[in-house]
Amino acid sequence: MALYLCIALCVAAAVCDIRFRRIPNALCAAIALSAIASSYLAGGLTLLGLCALHALAVLLVGMGLFAGGLIGAGDAKMYSSLAFAVLPSQALQLLGWISAAGLVVLAAMAIAKRLKGVPLREMGKSFTVPFAVPIAAGFAITVLS
Repeated sequence: MALYLCIALCVAAAVCDIRFRRIPNALCAAIALSAIASSYLAGGLTLLGLCALHALAVLLVGMGLFAGGLIGAGDAKMYSSLAFAVLPSQALQLLGWISAAGLVVLAAMAIAKRLKGVPLREMGKSFTVPFAVPIAAGFAITVLS
């Protein structure tokens, strides 16, 4: 049940990211709590500890990417929150699905902009991608497969 709550919260985060290009901290905290519950219920403290190491690694990499201006802080926090619910053996699968979904979202947005006649870069800046969408999709595919 906690896993389905994680997915529902991911959908809420994706909607926030699409609408406002922001993922609220409270939503990331709720995702983390439900992911922690899911991990604990699936394997007790041992699994929770392994998943916590995964989440910490994801957070450190994500904050590095944020510092480099490559992703938003909310994206890094959301991904690391979800890492609590993913078995360490599924970490690369999760990253792969998120990456694949991210490419699909990026391509769809670029095509839509081109069809509308909107330039991909305006005033030296390219458009932003609501990355909570591919994070949510990648998470759902990973845990439900």
